[in-house]
Amino acid sequence: MNLKTNLVVPCHWDYNILEILTKQNEQHKDKNIAVTDIYGALVGEVIGNGRSQCKITKQSRKDAIYFRDMVRKKGIRFNYLLNNSIPLVSNPSLGEVYEYTDWIVDDFAPDGLIIASKDLMQIIRKRYRKIPIHISTIAGDSSATDLEKFEEFKPKRVVVHNDLARDFKNLEEVIKKALDFGIEVEILTTESCLRK
Repeated sequence: MNLKTNLVVPCHWDYNILEILTKQNEQHKDKNIAVTDIYGALVGEVIGNGRSQCKITKQSRKDAIYFRDMVRKKGIRFNYLLNNSIPLVSNPSLGEVYEYTDWIVDDFAPDGLIIASKDLMQIIRKRYRKIPIHISTIAGDSSATDLEKFEEFKPKRVVVHNDLARDFKNLEEVIKKALDFGIEVEILTTESCLRK
């Protein structure tokens, strides 16, 4: 079996890192491993991104679109991060949410949306039927039963809960369920994934 490892890395809005990733892809192209996706979001928008704001370089919307264009020229997909975990249906600023998501989908035009909130997935799926949805790790998908709760949104990918990288039995069940649904599985590797 010839398996390929696809790496998904966070966006730092840094052109130097993009060049390093491109060189790495070129050096390892014969080894079935490549950075295929970058994910990121702008700072200070109406929907949070779940990342430390002080770690993200502030970008204008125009500069973000230009960076996305450079990412695509390198053969890498860009997925936009929407990690708001609060209920949006009762949010009084829903108009701001619509304006922001319209900009993301229509102007920024990402290759997919990484979303934590089921409420936001519902809004996205109703307004933009074709945009690929990736279930964020912040959604806490840690079992096959959890994954079933998202099936109605027709997700393309699930970024499973961090703990599943160490829970092989449960991870196997999630992978089987994802295969049944036609969903890709992404495993977030962090320092907490390492065994002692």
